Amino acid sequence: MAKKLYKTFALSHEPSAISIIRHFGTWNRALENAGLPAIKKKYTEEEILSSIQQFVNFYGEEQVSLDLYRRVGWLPGETTILRYFGTWENALSHLGLTSKYKKYTKEWALEQLGQILQRHGGDISAEEYTKHGYKPSISWLKRHFDSWKKAKEWALLNQKCKTSNKYLPNLKNTSNPNYKKE
Repeated sequence: MAKKLYKTFALSHEPSAISIIRHFGTWNRALENAGLPAIKKKYTEEEILSSIQQFVNFYGEEQVSLDLYRRVGWLPGETTILRYFGTWENALSHLGLTSKYKKYTKEWALEQLGQILQRHGGDISAEEYTKHGYKPSISWLKRHFDSWKKAKEWALLNQKCKTSNKYLPNLKNTSNPNYKKE
């Protein structure tokens, strides 16, 4: 409940609930550090699977994704599911389901974005990109490249490297401006 209330508040404030969880490791640790009582609910495997099944029933199998699950604040949280099952896909497989969503790689995303940028004369606004329904989503690109602008810069660099038969540096840490060029 506290997390849902915070998410409502956080729509216009910083830091986000995700930033808080990343900083403290869990929502409960953040609550404890703030001097608030932690939520002590322990879920069984059966309760977790039942909750995921309710989520699937509510949103429909075609919409099932960990991203949607996280965004709507369905409980138990992502951390609990991953602790029990390792991956979202593994949790779904226990229910006889599969994820309909691709796991994108940064390389694939840059290739897609580079092609889109070429079709749009080298630039496209986030609004236009979203309007066309291009994949991966703007939020995915921001999560993996820190910003929409940086994602476009990396995609253009990727296109430039391809045409000159060069290769991009390791994309594991694209947010580090001091990456080592090879």
